[in-house]
Amino acid sequence: MKKFLRTKTAAPMLIVGALSLLPQVAQADVQADMVRRLVDRYKPSLVTLKLVVKLSMGGYGERQTEMEADGLLLNGSGLVVTTNTAIDPAASSGASDEEGGSRLTTKVSSVKILTTNGDELPARVVLRDKDRNMAFVRPLRAPAKALVSIPFGTAGRARIGDPVYVLGRLGKAGNRSAEVKVPRIVSVIEKPRLMYVLDSYSYIYLGNAVFNEKGQPLGMLSMRVGRSARAATAARPIRFCRLSSPPKTCWKSRARRRKLKT
Repeated sequence: MKKFLRTKTAAPMLIVGALSLLPQVAQADVQADMVRRLVDRYKPSLVTLKLVVKLSMGGYGERQTEMEADGLLLNGSGLVVTTNTAIDPAASSGASDEEGGSRLTTKVSSVKILTTNGDELPARVVLRDKDRNMAFVRPLRAPAKALVSIPFGTAGRARIGDPVYVLGRLGKAGNRSAEVKVPRIVSVIEKPRLMYVLDSYSYIYLGNAVFNEKGQPLGMLSMRVGRSARAATAARPIRFCRLSSPPKTCWKSRARRRKLKT
């Protein structure tokens, strides 16, 4: 009898414990549905940039190295955005500054855009912005068929503590399959430019697209590089896309805006 009573009283406790997990399960299901929606819609917008970069260090000669970087399609004609540090090793290390009489300089010798269907489009770097840590690449010839892009011109908003979806591609060893992470915003930088800061471990996903809980694009995952301050990994909004309207949120330089027009 004693054993029976113990089992009988434990059953309701197990049921209550299972019911307490229902909100977490429901939230996980919502996030899983959003992950699949984002992959289905924007997987074709993820590209890989295959680069040949020439490195020169003062009087130590030159050498060439092959690199890859994640990029995001901004329009149907193939304009791609990536981080400047992804195509310029000196920018991320700070070695571009003179140290001990030597200066590391880099130059992109060639670049190709590798799309999700396997096409390789010869391209060139049309604009680099070290301050915003952005670089833009355009195909030498427009693709035969319009490419799927991410509508950064209608970017959403988010708040500190919100979960976000980081969409990117695995490397060659992973067959360049789509991957999604769901970190949270740990800080919001309002000035001089809006940035949503993620945890420091997100730096390995630079160049990935970031979306809010509603699936609206927030920007590209980038890194704010400074000499004295700790680097911040953040989703930087892409606002220059409104090129058809007065460029209030675009670059003030007409020459820079002209480089991005189709």
